[in-house]
Amino acid sequence: MLQTDQRNFRLGIAFILALTVWRVLLQTMNGTDLFVDEAQYWLWGQNLDFGYYSKPPMIAWLIRATTELAGSSATFWVRLPAPLLHMAIALILMSITLRIYGVRTAAWAGPIYVALPIVTVGSLVISTDTLMLLFFVVAFAMYHRLLERPSVRYALIMGGAIGLGMMSKYAAIYFVIGAVLAAVFEVNSRLAWRDILIAILAALVSVAPNIWWNATHQLTTLRHTANNANWGEGLHPGAAMAFFGSQFIVMGPIFFSALVWVSLRLARQRGAELRLWFFSVPIVLLIIWQALMSQAFANWAAAAYLAGAILVARILVERRFLLWAGQGINIAFALAMPILLVTPERWYLPNGNQLLDRYIGRESISFDAAEAATEAEVGAIVARTRDILADLHYTLRDTELEFYAPLPTDFAQNYYEQHFPVPTDLRGNVIFISLSAAPPCADASLISESAPQDGAYAGRIVRFYMAPFNCFERLIRDADPSAVKVEPKRSRRK
Repeated sequence: MLQTDQRNFRLGIAFILALTVWRVLLQTMNGTDLFVDEAQYWLWGQNLDFGYYSKPPMIAWLIRATTELAGSSATFWVRLPAPLLHMAIALILMSITLRIYGVRTAAWAGPIYVALPIVTVGSLVISTDTLMLLFFVVAFAMYHRLLERPSVRYALIMGGAIGLGMMSKYAAIYFVIGAVLAAVFEVNSRLAWRDILIAILAALVSVAPNIWWNATHQLTTLRHTANNANWGEGLHPGAAMAFFGSQFIVMGPIFFSALVWVSLRLARQRGAELRLWFFSVPIVLLIIWQALMSQAFANWAAAAYLAGAILVARILVERRFLLWAGQGINIAFALAMPILLVTPERWYLPNGNQLLDRYIGRESISFDAAEAATEAEVGAIVARTRDILADLHYTLRDTELEFYAPLPTDFAQNYYEQHFPVPTDLRGNVIFISLSAAPPCADASLISESAPQDGAYAGRIVRFYMAPFNCFERLIRDADPSAVKVEPKRSRRK
């Protein structure tokens, strides 16, 4: 049996590597545009800082490093770190499981994680979740080593990883919540006080640059995060139920059902199973509460499925039919999804909407805007929406065009209002992109319009107006300079 388990362990590693190669290979043929967030992260990477409007800085640093090494900002290189990071996470999960449960369960933990639907999607786009999960799992590995014996080195690494996780996405704080709950309710999950203090110090040092940035930028990222929480508008039971239901897709129907089943039997859990539960299910419950109070997206509980993958492997390793059925469903999705992205415009939902509409049709609007600017012989384009501005900066990065958002009349609503507002000394004409029939001002003249049949703007009329600079005087005049920190515009790297 031991020899069979060791063979399965090697097969588990081989599966992780093979699936990663599949994802990278299909990524070279990916026909989608960068999504709004991805394009924004790329732009952040061209303007390195210790913080940004809506997220900490690590994702921008990673994209900048990758594209610099590649010598290209093509979508392939922007997204390449995603499958590689998930591969690393899966392998680290196997090593953690090996220490807790041995080779038999470890052989399944990594393959379960890497084939989860949320990981499949996260391997095809670049997101803050992926980077945060890497540091989370490193901290989790050090945590289990510290449970075996105190160590200054492991405590430093654990704390540093927590801090770097926070530098990636503030959801890394879930690690602290899980560790506290485990220490309170499971006696064998308590760390030495010396290690705790060392880890806290290391975490604070690691996240200090972002703390400083927020302190000197009106707590911009923290304010945005609080606005996303948006409590105080009544209860939303429908949103809570929708989020809970979405997790059967995020983790796969059989595996999430197994996690729910374990939760119903919580009183029977002891030792490592109870510890893993505290690092998983409370995160899901917390986001269900967030959805009840306001809203929540399906990926907000992503951190739950690190410990969740180990826990599922543990409880299903003796239930082979369920294990193979759950993994089979997830593998089918993992193999199919990259293929769909090769020809994303071909796939439709039963209601007639395109399956991948959010990821196509964006760059065509940017090219149409550039054509309108060339026809009008102007060098600046103004747009109100974050979606359009994100793609303008990315798709037209090798042009001499400049891109602006209207000057905010209150606290900046996005990164573009904060860093790329219409200059108060702007002169001449600009191209204004509008998604409504109303021109931006009486002096604006319609240059052209686009009626996309596919993608994010399908069924809408996108209009391109030529407008004089004083078209935006009201926005400039009404703005309160003391209400928003507007940074000087920074140039895009070519």
